[in-house]
Amino acid sequence: MKKEVIRLKIVMKADLSLLSSSSRACLRVRGRRRGISMWLFVFTLPIILGTCGLVIDLGQLHARRAQAQRAADAAALAGAQVSGADNSNVVPKALHYAEINGFSAARGDQVIVTTNYESATLGNAAAINTVRVQIKHPERVFFAPAMEGMMKVLGWSNGAAQFSRVVGTKAAARKFVYLPMSTGGNYGIASGQDGFITNIINGPFARYNDADPWSTRYLMDGSPNPRYTETNGYSNYTLKIPDDWRTKFPDGKAYLQIYDPDSRNATPNEFDLYVGRNTNITDPPPVDPLVKTKYEILKIDNSGNLSPIASAIYGGTSDADIAANLKWVTPDGFAIDLNTWGAGDYRVRVSSVDGWTCNDYALRAGPVGGLGMDENTWNNTYGDKLGTAPSNVYAPMQADGRLMIGFRSNGTAQLKLGYLGPEFAGRTVTVSHFDLDINSQSVNYVVDSLPGVTFPGVIPPEPDGKWSSDTITLPSDFKGGNLAAQYAAGISSAGYDGSSWELYGEGTGDGFVRLIE
Repeated sequence: MKKEVIRLKIVMKADLSLLSSSSRACLRVRGRRRGISMWLFVFTLPIILGTCGLVIDLGQLHARRAQAQRAADAAALAGAQVSGADNSNVVPKALHYAEINGFSAARGDQVIVTTNYESATLGNAAAINTVRVQIKHPERVFFAPAMEGMMKVLGWSNGAAQFSRVVGTKAAARKFVYLPMSTGGNYGIASGQDGFITNIINGPFARYNDADPWSTRYLMDGSPNPRYTETNGYSNYTLKIPDDWRTKFPDGKAYLQIYDPDSRNATPNEFDLYVGRNTNITDPPPVDPLVKTKYEILKIDNSGNLSPIASAIYGGTSDADIAANLKWVTPDGFAIDLNTWGAGDYRVRVSSVDGWTCNDYALRAGPVGGLGMDENTWNNTYGDKLGTAPSNVYAPMQADGRLMIGFRSNGTAQLKLGYLGPEFAGRTVTVSHFDLDINSQSVNYVVDSLPGVTFPGVIPPEPDGKWSSDTITLPSDFKGGNLAAQYAAGISSAGYDGSSWELYGEGTGDGFVRLIE
């Protein structure tokens, strides 16, 4: 066995000796290359480790910045939510939300809250409902110092070799406040010169995409409608009775009247505005298309509490329902006795409790009940004189935040949206609208105190069941005025046009907040 091993070694030597000189040189070069590779590996190992460490540090900084951004977003939204005419709670609220999300001065962070923030998003107009939050956080790093040292050894300047250890971020949020809206076309007019515009409400089982997204309980896919959840399906109006009412009108009563309060027209199978049933509602499926509509009056006290006064439901086949068709009626209890309830604000609440068609109606209030006056005489005496004198309205009524309207014929409606005070000078308001789809031609906006000025609006392509919005910037010398939409739409083979409108801007009251930066 030993001899065989020795013989093998000899053979190996013999084989190597047979190689050419160039081959033997190649073997020597490969050996030297293995040595150079080792030195290169040793030399670059610190760089590799430093780079890996830097990646870890940068990953930590990125994660911390994301956390700081979430904290800034939450703080800005919280601050904007409590903003308004009195901003004393904005800074404490924003700082609190920054702290519960991990950033505060006690932790060594810099948290800066700016109220009335001037934002390029808003045309650089200082906004009482806009809040900006900036967060700067010193973050500890572990591997960056070693990398910085190596970069300095390689000749980098101190400034160029220094990695930032401060995480900085910012966010700005704005509160959009729902502004009071007028109740539709000319005050108290449901027929006549401007009678093709009425208020509408859909049944709770109607299709979500059909004009009224607030009264339907379900979305198109059959899931719960969050807008219905938000409002409980109510269309809310605020009726204002002035303090001198009983002096002017000795009987001390204010009569709330409803035009055509049911959803059925003269013939049993004809409805005010037929909309489709949501076919994804199957548990159980609704069976009656007829909309039953509930009307309520409640007194609003100084603390905002509501006291019920009277209610009425229309939509059946009773004599009272039939008698109310296409007429102004004052239901039992809707003659408000001011000797009992007093002047001030009243809530008028309208909701649908069954069905899937649409009910169009109108509301008005004044010192007389019944049908003692024709509509034009009533409007000229107690209303807005066909839209020419809004201040003539004895008992103004405004929609709270949203308004649903329907067309009865083709034409351009002068849809009153609401009064904007001088505090809106240089600021913006937004008009949001839903489902501008039936024979819709154009939408523009005018203000009665700005003659000759038109603010263009946009109807989106394929607007069926879609929200869209227009933003209006008032001039810096604006003194106040009534905003109206000039909306051209009407009827087609697809049916009557119905749509929903919202008006929001700056102020105090209910609304929503959004990040703008």
